[in-house]
Amino acid sequence: MKEGAIEISTIFLLIEREEARVQFVANDGDLALLYDLIEPYLKVSKISNISHSIWTIYVIPELVPDGCKLKEITEDSPDGPGTRVFMNGEARVMAINQSDHKWRILYTLRMIRNLLRWQLYEQGKLFMHGGLAGVGRKGVAYLGGKKSGKTSSILALLNYGAHYCSNDDLTFLVEETEVRALGWPRSLCIRKDSLYALQAVNPHYVRMIEELKHPSNEHVEHNTEGEQYRKSLGLYFYPKEIAIASGQRIEPEVPLSMIVFPKFIGREGKKAYLERINPGEALELLEQNLEQYPEKYCGFLGKYFQEPNNNFYEQLTLLSRNIPCYRLFQTFDALDDGAKLITGEVEKFKD
Repeated sequence: MKEGAIEISTIFLLIEREEARVQFVANDGDLALLYDLIEPYLKVSKISNISHSIWTIYVIPELVPDGCKLKEITEDSPDGPGTRVFMNGEARVMAINQSDHKWRILYTLRMIRNLLRWQLYEQGKLFMHGGLAGVGRKGVAYLGGKKSGKTSSILALLNYGAHYCSNDDLTFLVEETEVRALGWPRSLCIRKDSLYALQAVNPHYVRMIEELKHPSNEHVEHNTEGEQYRKSLGLYFYPKEIAIASGQRIEPEVPLSMIVFPKFIGREGKKAYLERINPGEALELLEQNLEQYPEKYCGFLGKYFQEPNNNFYEQLTLLSRNIPCYRLFQTFDALDDGAKLITGEVEKFKD
């Protein structure tokens, strides 16, 4: 501990997802808040000693042992104060440099998630641009670009009993007998027009606006540039707030049963319809929605991880052949109809 620093009671934790691991050194006050954000996605256990072969995150710089030389790294953020960390990549040590308690916890969560995802990327797992819901134990992945209807479609599906898994952060583990889809502890940004479009079938999202705890909502409220950002993108919900608003539980992982590529259409003709696509077309769409890297922010982490040896194309080909893929066409006011179509289709699949 640095000379003159206040003595702080610390706890050592090991945080895991699949074969990825991160150590976390925290004080008592921060631990409960962080755990509330990562549960039930990540496995957390107390440990007595730190292993130098595993990445370690210290919740504040004062907890870093003497002799570990750190370099400050900063990165701008559109929805909050810039990321500030002290880091020694060779020693696999990072300390969060953020005095505001709310942001310190959130940035700690982000760094834990980023380091775990980079490790899984190094192991050859697939990272896709999409979200995930579970209809029973059947995973439905929605893939597509911005404003394609992924988030709105997932929220509509929750109204029919689906469980919330993830939005924007999605990992596929392609195995011999099945594909497992993993969600991640990440906030969900819901556009205001989507919130009000869903109000007729579930008014709780709108009612919860004043109760949301994500600090980005408060930050952009008092920031001129951020105010425009908020108007265009919406409000941030933590996964547990989505669970409360929808009345459904969080499911961190489900077997993948169906892949949907949503698209909004004009108001002429059918309001919502579903089309099964062949493996060749599915492969093209899967390639378009494969994330080149596991995280678009905090690019400074990338140089500490190796490019995977796995053939992503091979895995995508298996997905296109073994997992039913569909295009979902729907108008913006027919999200409910789209959800009914998806629910009806996925219920045809065997468990």
